[in-house]
Amino acid sequence: MNHPNLSDQINANISQSEKDGGVDISKVMPGNLIAFRTRNTLYLLRREDDGSWMLKGNAVHCPNWIRCVPHGSTWGGSMIKAKFLGKGMQFECGLPPFKLSPKILTTTAITEIIYPAYDDGGEVLHKV
Repeated sequence: MNHPNLSDQINANISQSEKDGGVDISKVMPGNLIAFRTRNTLYLLRREDDGSWMLKGNAVHCPNWIRCVPHGSTWGGSMIKAKFLGKGMQFECGLPPFKLSPKILTTTAITEIIYPAYDDGGEVLHKV
């Protein structure tokens, strides 16, 4: 349903993200893993038992597991769909150091999401 206070383009983006699908990361249980692919990178995002998040995949920023703070997904601009990992959207998260001058990682558009996924040789259950 369109929101009367948002532009037609923003309403269209929201509607398209609902059609394309994604994961509400606020509902991901500890121990679960999300795999998502962008144009050149396969990322793994894992919810820890304490509720924090770990990310791995980018050869420069996170070649090994690193703590992150997921913000959500964007359409390439400043508007973010909070706590959402969406197909066709760009994932954005904060990387350490978190307090002084946090780095922001923004991926290219997500082409595929696999949730739940397993990184230790387990079977992938389904694609979103």
